[in-house]
Amino acid sequence: MYRYCFIRKKAFDKDELKLLEIVSQQIESAINNARKAEELRISKKALYKANNELELRVKKRTKELFDTNKELRNEMKKRKCAEDQIKASLNEKEILLMEIQHRVKNNLQVITSLLDLQKDYVKEKRVRNDFIEIQSRIRSMALIHEQIYKSKDLTKIDFAEYVTNLVTYLFDSYGMSSRVIKLKNNIGDPSLNVDRALTCGMIVNELVSNSLKHAFPEGRSGEICIDLHREDNNCILTIGDDGIGFPKGLNFRKTKTLGLQLVISLTRQLEGSIKLNRRDGTVFTIEFPEN
Repeated sequence: MYRYCFIRKKAFDKDELKLLEIVSQQIESAINNARKAEELRISKKALYKANNELELRVKKRTKELFDTNKELRNEMKKRKCAEDQIKASLNEKEILLMEIQHRVKNNLQVITSLLDLQKDYVKEKRVRNDFIEIQSRIRSMALIHEQIYKSKDLTKIDFAEYVTNLVTYLFDSYGMSSRVIKLKNNIGDPSLNVDRALTCGMIVNELVSNSLKHAFPEGRSGEICIDLHREDNNCILTIGDDGIGFPKGLNFRKTKTLGLQLVISLTRQLEGSIKLNRRDGTVFTIEFPEN
């Protein structure tokens, strides 16, 4: 005998359906949470692995930087040591150069003093004047070495100070009073390198000596002007006086006097040119390249 089971079309009532819906939502939420937890676990694992790799790379890079820094410190130490040696060597050479300049100056002064002693035994005026000229030329060179010895810069000379000292010496040598013959010193840029300062100094010595000897006869008063300025990468050195003037008809380039021959020769050494203006006294203008 068979029993027939009849399933109702609506097995659950409204409350049960609502309960089932709530349960299914909870199950879905639990599944989603479980999935997220698994993803998070995997993500944490990957993050942990990545963090370990990053730490290893940081350690490796830190070691490389430490080694590099150590090498740099060693290199810097070596360079500092080499720099100190170079500075010590340069300082030693500067001291040696200054000592050489000092000895050269002293030797030149000894020569000047010997000439001065010898001059006292000479009676003839022309010969005595020759001694004075030789002394002034030697003095012009000695003053350069004296300036170098006093200067902190061994490559340049304060030309304005050098000229003032040189002309003062020339006035004393020729017995000229600065109250009778005035000096107008107008040197714009006072610095010249040693070679050019020496050459220009010797030119100043010769031309100022000529002015003192010839431009102001019989106690005549006047003025000697010395000017140095720069113009378009050239130096313009002007030395002149307002005395009786250079003899007319006399070509200064062909004169047989040693002083003017020396001036022309020194101008060539400067790779420059020289001009004479006789209009108001005697004015020599020498133009030469700055370097």
